Amino acid sequence: MGAVQIVVRRFRSRPRQGWGPRPRPPQAHRRPLPRRPRDSELGEIPESWAVCSVYTIADVVYGAPFSSAQFNSKRVGIPLLRIRDLATENPTVWTSESMPKAHKVRPGDIVVGMDGEFRAYLWEALKVGSINECVCLYANRIYSAAFVRSSILKLLADVEATEIGTTVIHLGKADIDDFTVVIPAAAVNVAFNGSFEFRMGDVAPSERLGASAWS
Repeated sequence: MGAVQIVVRRFRSRPRQGWGPRPRPPQAHRRPLPRRPRDSELGEIPESWAVCSVYTIADVVYGAPFSSAQFNSKRVGIPLLRIRDLATENPTVWTSESMPKAHKVRPGDIVVGMDGEFRAYLWEALKVGSINECVCLYANRIYSAAFVRSSILKLLADVEATEIGTTVIHLGKADIDDFTVVIPAAAVNVAFNGSFEFRMGDVAPSERLGASAWS
């Protein structure tokens, strides 16, 4: 028997693995066919998605008008976050002034400067400080910080691009009131949150020092 005949006989004796139609997966593992998109004010979106106000995905809080006369660099009082501090997450002034409407930024919040340029930053530092005027904060609700930030980036850029004819451009509450965003279906939101949510649970309790983290 020649070598070629031996190879052919061995090949024919093997089971035909992977040949023929594959077994269908269980019903629970089958992916549903995508539904047709529908028209919305922001363009075509999936049928189960919606267009809503930005206030659906986040609470927007504005900084308080702290007096610059009470600023200090000796770390007395609480750290105060100004526009120049957002990118570095490192405040340079403190204040001992008590403001009833003051709001503190916390890890996972989105902070945005409202003068000059409108940039959205995810606050990741393990530090808590009050936000000064001309800074606003987006505190996410059931949506992840990554989703909130992604939703407002283009909206902020559009306002910045249309603010012309003034010495210093300003982002106002009226601009934010007009923000509309696309809300995904619940299942998509859960999957997105599971992948991108800012997880404070990974931080040891001893590291959550609040304002004292700068001292």
